[in-house]
Amino acid sequence: MQGYVLAFRPDTCNGTIIADSGEAIRFADSSCRAELHGGDIVRFHVGDDAESKAACDVEIVERWPDRLKTCHRPQLEALHATLEMDSLVS
Repeated sequence: MQGYVLAFRPDTCNGTIIADSGEAIRFADSSCRAELHGGDIVRFHVGDDAESKAACDVEIVERWPDRLKTCHRPQLEALHATLEMDSLVS
């Protein structure tokens, strides 16, 4: 499965992933990798315990800042230019 990290708490090594299906799935990162951040695209498997559905084997596919650099860069530049113009007018 694939999705994005909604939240990751490095102090507890727990977080939440939103799967591509829209379902929120919790996870606990046993290695407590501090490099997970909200918005990161991840690949994962859902554990066998259907009652306490949790993601395991979470691996980063694409970092959020890298995704912004590639697919949304033109929109960000347009927004920045608009905000810059507005600040000059005010």
